[in-house]
Amino acid sequence: MELKLDKSTWKPVTFGDVVQEVRTTIKDPKGAGVERVVGLEHIETENIHLRKWTSIEEATTFTKGFKAGHVLFGRRRAYLKKAAQAEFDGICSGDITVMEAKDGLLPELLPFLVCNDMFFDHAVKHSAGGLSPRTKFKDLANFEFLLPPKDQQAKLAELLWAADAVLEKQYRQIKVIETLVASYLKEEYQGHSGPFKKLGKAGTWKSGGTPSRSNPAFWGGDIPWVSPKDMKVERISNSIEKITQAAVESRISTLVPNSILIVIRGLILNHSFPVGITEVEVAFNQDMKALIVSKDFDPFYVLYFLQHMKDAVLGMTTTTTHGTKRLASDVIFGISLPCPQIAEQRRFTQKVETIKVGLNHAIESRASIHQFLKSLINQIF
Repeated sequence: MELKLDKSTWKPVTFGDVVQEVRTTIKDPKGAGVERVVGLEHIETENIHLRKWTSIEEATTFTKGFKAGHVLFGRRRAYLKKAAQAEFDGICSGDITVMEAKDGLLPELLPFLVCNDMFFDHAVKHSAGGLSPRTKFKDLANFEFLLPPKDQQAKLAELLWAADAVLEKQYRQIKVIETLVASYLKEEYQGHSGPFKKLGKAGTWKSGGTPSRSNPAFWGGDIPWVSPKDMKVERISNSIEKITQAAVESRISTLVPNSILIVIRGLILNHSFPVGITEVEVAFNQDMKALIVSKDFDPFYVLYFLQHMKDAVLGMTTTTTHGTKRLASDVIFGISLPCPQIAEQRRFTQKVETIKVGLNHAIESRASIHQFLKSLINQIF
């Protein structure tokens, strides 16, 4: 959808002209009645809604306060595109910048302003630091854009929030289906009375590796080389980087389709337990383990079991000296996996697949609506 905006009356401004940083310190959050604490991990990428938090009852050293209506911007690793509007009061991490609109900008537009691609690009460009680059508000304040008159701001805000309402409706539908799937998995796996088999004995395990970066003959081929960054989908058929047959012949493990991939090390384990199944032949890096299941198991039965075990598996991780999580092989291998007859496994997975057809359709629809909303935001700002 092209808005065909007439920007002839729009005023060139900087971000700092219409937005200010909120610097509120709450030294005694409990005494102040604060109940919710927000870390960077609670803000979702490219989602203006703040859906997650932790309780003040859990130990925290955070003292930065925010109010409902403030926008929380993830200033660490700005390339993650984390910015959301709070719907409640609380305290947050120092890696989050708290913002509010000044008189020239309608507060309803601020969440969308900070979620446009050019603003994130500006934030990334002006980040400083090594492994965890951070962006200062004074640098964000220099971002230039055209500001509509107040009456047009109101109309644009109404349009954007209407599009967001459609996005939220789709989100709720997805959550309903996900809850149904989770309930079905719980009934199957927690209700199983036996027999069981240790996951380490469920098939052949493989370790991954990285071809030499200094050898150009190993890179740029057509074989997907999967890393934790690629583990954002359940079914793995592609990757950011690809390697050549020469790299495979240099003792890099490859997997046949329907192999299970598990992330065992990295930042992604701080917040989720990524597990997927291959759809094509792939190679994978050393931060992952792979399982080629034996004839006793349907691969999807094992996949869904591991998805069901997500929270329990995350509880088995340890923290490295660099602050990231690690999942030891002996821990994975020691997990007890239900082992009903293969025919029973396949009947179960077929039922789950039927439900997931609807889920995947809803997810694809939401992705399309999300792209539509992004297009509107980028046209305006």
